Amino acid sequence: MLWILLSCTPQKKDAPSLSDSSHSGPLTEDSGETGDSRDSGETGDTAPPDTTPEFIAADHTDLRYVGRIDTSDPLAPLFHWPGSAVEAVFEGSSLTLRLDDAGTNYVSVVIDGGEPRVIACAPGENTYVVAEGLSPGAHTLRVAKRTEIAEGDLSFVGLTLDPGAGLGPRPAEKALKIEFYGDSITSGLSVDCDCDSGDAVYKDNTRSYAAFTARALDADYHSVSLSGIGLVRSWWSATMYTYWDSLQNDDHAWDFALWTPDIVVVNLGQNDYWLGVGKEMIPAWVKFGRTLRTTYPDAELFFALGSMDVVAPGSPFPAMLEEAVGTLQEEDEHVHAVIFEYNGSGRHPVASEQEWMAEQLLDTITLVMPELR
Repeated sequence: MLWILLSCTPQKKDAPSLSDSSHSGPLTEDSGETGDSRDSGETGDTAPPDTTPEFIAADHTDLRYVGRIDTSDPLAPLFHWPGSAVEAVFEGSSLTLRLDDAGTNYVSVVIDGGEPRVIACAPGENTYVVAEGLSPGAHTLRVAKRTEIAEGDLSFVGLTLDPGAGLGPRPAEKALKIEFYGDSITSGLSVDCDCDSGDAVYKDNTRSYAAFTARALDADYHSVSLSGIGLVRSWWSATMYTYWDSLQNDDHAWDFALWTPDIVVVNLGQNDYWLGVGKEMIPAWVKFGRTLRTTYPDAELFFALGSMDVVAPGSPFPAMLEEAVGTLQEEDEHVHAVIFEYNGSGRHPVASEQEWMAEQLLDTITLVMPELR
């Protein structure tokens, strides 16, 4: 897959080769991006055309947001979770984005369904040129956060179009909605490098099995995921119970009435496995399943595991997951198990392996829900 990296910080020495990529930094205030460039000369009584670029603020009604996004400040919606996105249809031949990064985030920009362009965000509020010389007419736009909550929050401030251009109708909501709860595998850690690195440049939730699955089913998805999290034990004191109902961090402030998934996928256990959790994982899965069922009475629930060494030969976790799902199925026929095949290395799955995981998940989903085939 071709990347076009729009970098505003020096590229890391070990970053992927981007020999075909274009590079540009954030525009400065005197760059002409928002100024009035009209000719000051007089031409009689005829007013010169307005050449001021058209700024579209983040609260425009024709922008569509996808994800658990904090919109308490409508002029700077806050992207916290990986995969959080904004979509639009826009007119014109050029496009710039205005983003305010409180961390070290990377953003994926897709225009007209093409190859993603990657923005390496600079600290603070900056403008990024992401398209020039587009053909006349309408174009589609999707801007998504590739990185995790560890990389900090990112605010979408708005976008700038050609003078006189505007937005088309707001993109429609998808008919199908999927929510994912997971760890670094679901977040997309190191999908762009088989080096098993936690460096932000290699993270990309838009190339995780969650994103591949959602695109295959033409669904919207939420990714409530973060590296190192477990259901019983994590690499710090919190567990998924700290975050599952949160808008940001551990605030427990998500309003479940805002968005109801048809499918919920849980892929937790890898960190519990590494940290020595045993059979106490079984009642933990059962408890979380019952919690989700109370929250989402009509959703199909899929408990997944893998594809790292938690499912390697000799691991007891696959059998324990099957036991937990069996317990849940005694009271709820809409709960299912998915054991991803071991990737053979134990390292975090790269994009091709994430796509392979999505194919396995899709096989189970479409078996349970044949109407989605």
